[in-house]
Amino acid sequence: MRQLILSSLLLGAALSACTWTEDPPLSTGPIWEEPAAYSYSVSSSCGERTFIGSFTIEVAQGTVVGAEALDQSAEAVIASSDLEALPTVGNLVAEYTSSKFSSIGIEGEADVAIIEFSPEDHHPISITIDYDTDAMDDEACYTVTSFSERP
Repeated sequence: MRQLILSSLLLGAALSACTWTEDPPLSTGPIWEEPAAYSYSVSSSCGERTFIGSFTIEVAQGTVVGAEALDQSAEAVIASSDLEALPTVGNLVAEYTSSKFSSIGIEGEADVAIIEFSPEDHHPISITIDYDTDAMDDEACYTVTSFSERP
C-alpha cells in the first residue's frame, strides 16, 4: 500500500510538473530572432500608457537609435522621452512573453495575450495583451508594419 501511495504521489508530481510545457513561450509561433539592425513602424494603442501613437523606430544592437513620430500622440511621447524609453521589437515580444508566462514557465497574469507573426520573415506583426478583461485601460495593442532589416 505504501508503494502505491508513493507511486501515485510521484506520478502526480511528474504530471503537474509537465503541464506547463504544453504551451511554452517559444511554441506560440515561429521562432524569430531579433536582427542586429532594423527599422520598423509601430502603432501602439489600447490602454492608458505612455507609449501611445504611431512611430517609425530605428534599432541597432538592441538599442533604439532613432525615432520619428507619425502622429501627434507619438510627437508628445518622443518630446518627453529618451530614445532608450522607446521599445525595440524584442522589447515588445518580451512584454508579450512576460504577460503570458512567468519566469518559471507557468501561466502569466494576463487574461489575454496574443501574438501574430509575418508569414514571410516571421517578425511579430501584432501583439495584444489584456491583463484583466474586467478592467478598463490596462490593455496594450501593437501593430508592427514596415519592418526592414538593415546592414
